[in-house]
Amino acid sequence: MRTWVAAAAAWSCGAAGAPEAAAQNREAVEELGQLMTRFVEAWREGDSQALADVFAMDEGRILWVGGAANSEQARSMTFRAAVERDRPRPSYGRTGWRIASLDIVNDEMAVAKLEIEDGDVLSIDYMLCYRINGQWKIVANTFVITPP
Repeated sequence: MRTWVAAAAAWSCGAAGAPEAAAQNREAVEELGQLMTRFVEAWREGDSQALADVFAMDEGRILWVGGAANSEQARSMTFRAAVERDRPRPSYGRTGWRIASLDIVNDEMAVAKLEIEDGDVLSIDYMLCYRINGQWKIVANTFVITPP
C-alpha cells in the first residue's frame, strides 16, 4: 500500500457546483492531505512538536474500545496526553497508508477515513477536522485495529 491522496482529491472534487467552489474544495483536499501526512509521520516518529501542530491540543480526544473479551470499555485520551507520551511507533504507516475517503463540508469541517498499516495489523482511523483560524486541525480521532 502506498500513500494516496490524489484519488481522494479526484473523488471529492467531482461534485457539481460553481467553479470557485470546486477550486476551494481542491485546495481543502490538498491541505487535508498534507495534514494527514504530517499526522502519520509525526505519530510514527513520536514527534510531539509536529503532533501539537496537527491536533487541536486542548479540545481534542482520541477514542477507542479496549480491554479483554467480555470486559471491553470505551476509552479515551486527550491529544495533549497522547502527545506528551512522546512514544515513537516505527512501523506505523511505514509500509503504506491511504486516505480511503474524505468528506468536506463548507470548507469548515471534514471527516477523513485513513487506512494505516502498522506492522501486522491495519489501523482504521476516522479523523474529524475543523478549520480553526484558517488552519485545518484534527479535533477528534477514533480508530479500530483489524487484521490486514
